[in-house]
Amino acid sequence: MDEASPSFCRAFAAKLRERTGRAWCAPSRPPQRPGFYVVPEYGLDPLNWPEDRLAGVELLTPPLPLDDAETVRTELFEAIYEIDGDFNFFADEHTANCGWHINIDGGDGFRLDPDRFILGVDELLLLANNDRLFSRYTALQRHAVGVPLLRHLAHDPTGKFLLGSALGNLLDDRAGATRDTPPISPSC
Repeated sequence: MDEASPSFCRAFAAKLRERTGRAWCAPSRPPQRPGFYVVPEYGLDPLNWPEDRLAGVELLTPPLPLDDAETVRTELFEAIYEIDGDFNFFADEHTANCGWHINIDGGDGFRLDPDRFILGVDELLLLANNDRLFSRYTALQRHAVGVPLLRHLAHDPTGKFLLGSALGNLLDDRAGATRDTPPISPSC
């Protein structure tokens, strides 16, 4: 499957910087820290796209409070329209697999509740329905908590300690631990 080239990603990042005023860049390796990045999107194969389309990219943002995420989304919407016209704005056979996802940060006044995400969601179904199951970018959160939970229950079979706040603490501590985070810093 073809992917956007590094030079295409750099050129697109430069156009986004120019139009949004944000520090968009195209790292030569997977980014390690949050930022504004343009990277190839392996799931958007340009071979079946119209001839004048080069390749698909993914735009990564740092986690943002909801209001800031909406501001960035609006900036991107306007910039993409200026750069590429309306191709990306109408569903058809070419754009069927395209979509938006923005990392959201609850901000200082909000606490995101990992136990609702880890224990309250059928992860296999959710990931499978979104074509993310067994990808290099996602992993099951229950695996992040399963081994420590089983180790604890070996010493506390009734789970008395966990019935208080300890389970929440364990989940908070382990949330996101199974994600594949590449140990490579970006070079923008």
